[in-house]
This record gives sequence, C-alpha cells and structure tokens, in this order.
Amino acid sequence: MKEDALDLKSEYHNTDYSDVVTRMKLGLVNLKKELNVPEGIPKPRNVRDPNSYYFAKRKWIESVRNR
Repeated sequence: MKEDALDLKSEYHNTDYSDVVTRMKLGLVNLKKELNVPEGIPKPRNVRDPNSYYFAKRKWIESVRNR
C-alpha cells in the first residue's frame, strides 16, 4: 500500500487481493447468519419525518433502560 498511502484507489478488483475479498465476503455471510439478518432488500419505512422516528425510538430505548 505504499503506492497509495491515502487509500484513494480501490483495490477491490485487484487480483492480488482476491483472497482478502473472498474472506471478507465469507465473514459477512457468517455474520448475517449469526445475527439472523433476513435475506433480500428490506422495505423502506413509511415515515414522513425520519427524525421523529429516531427520536421516538430513542425515547423508547431510554425508557426501557431506566426501568
């Protein structure tokens, strides 16, 4: 990585790093299984104001923690 010290160039398709890419993909598959991530693309939330959704979610989490 001396040629690109700032990591500005993607090495994803570089054949020298194909073993690294393969290991990372397998790791992702294993993590998805471990965390029970459903397959496919999730449906987007139907929320008008995303900030209100996250604020409500955070309030709920804080109320659960304070019990």
